[in-house]
Amino acid sequence: WREAKLAAERPFQTEAETSDIDPAAFPTVLKMAKQSLAANRPDDAEVALRRLLRSGQWLTPDPGDPRDAMALMGEVLLRQQKYVEAEVLLRKSLPEFEQHQPGLSPTFAVQGLLGWALLGQKRYDEATPHLEGSYKGLEKRQTERPTSARGALLKETATRLVQAHEARNDPTAAALWREKAR
Repeated sequence: WREAKLAAERPFQTEAETSDIDPAAFPTVLKMAKQSLAANRPDDAEVALRRLLRSGQWLTPDPGDPRDAMALMGEVLLRQQKYVEAEVLLRKSLPEFEQHQPGLSPTFAVQGLLGWALLGQKRYDEATPHLEGSYKGLEKRQTERPTSARGALLKETATRLVQAHEARNDPTAAALWREKAR
């Protein structure tokens, strides 16, 4: 834990330093980033995730972990309102999820994050299909196997759809999604 924490906190001097990162520390660094994000400390999560991304560890080392380092970094950037940078990472990450986890909640979650990135850039027409696709996929998964986390994600996605439809001056659609956000 200590080695992973030091690896995540120590800033890079050069790109060559990535070879010094012990691959065994990647799961711990990723876990620390998730904990930082959950504790509403996105700046701390960003430091750890940038180290993982610079090291070339695009996918999480633990295949049982549904989160991908790029997708998690995208979420961090969204919470920091860095929408353009988040979009780039999420567009790279989404095909990985679609290929390796088709039809599963993590794929729909990343799709919703991409919609959020586009919404943040006021690209409402592009955001809406991603958000709606995310909602429909998560809704199907929730019906099959309910979880409180997925339920919360459904509400967040519906709330973003309200914002997108209001911005597009579509009060009927906004009202429909407002009901689902409750």
